[in-house]
Amino acid sequence: MINVAEIQVGTRSLGPGWRTVIWVQGCPFHCPGCYSPDWIPEKPAQFYTPEDLFSKAISDNRIEGITISGGEPFNQSQELEKFLHIVRERTSLNVICFSGFTFRQLIQNPSRSVHAMLHLIDVLIDGAYIREKSTDLGLRGSTNQKIYHLTPALIHHDFISVPRVNEIHISNNNILAVGIPTGGIKSFMIGEPPWLIQSEVRNHERT
Repeated sequence: MINVAEIQVGTRSLGPGWRTVIWVQGCPFHCPGCYSPDWIPEKPAQFYTPEDLFSKAISDNRIEGITISGGEPFNQSQELEKFLHIVRERTSLNVICFSGFTFRQLIQNPSRSVHAMLHLIDVLIDGAYIREKSTDLGLRGSTNQKIYHLTPALIHHDFISVPRVNEIHISNNNILAVGIPTGGIKSFMIGEPPWLIQSEVRNHERT
């Protein structure tokens, strides 16, 4: 089972095109200034089988890609590998994955499922968030993080300097922020987990 903090089916944040974003629960890094402190603890959240998570992720037939973040995805590599195998076998969706581990740490990890995940994703954005190196552009939270194109699928997409798209989604009295906050939004968000940002509001109870 995959322990999922949140899932958003349908967003233009965190990657090109119309995407599903999956945030897993649990992270070992505890980065100061983390945007999602509620998703750090290793605690039960929403459990999905790989098959059920796949069904949820593609429930909108306009989906063009999947982004996996957290939390720390590679701490759930055994089950996420199964999920990604399903994605690869049944779709042509591109996959972006964020990790607090560096690429070097991941390739040196002896876990077979960690290596399998690396072969099943198109883009890895690696490295822990460092508040003092924060940036307001692209999909990196801080400038120490690097973009690794593990396949050519998104080689022409600008992950470094593209303007950010921030969204707030409201559904059943739940407010979910999607995106990487910029300076002004970060100030607004202090003390407001889960982090809330946006330039576009979609009320799911009305659509």
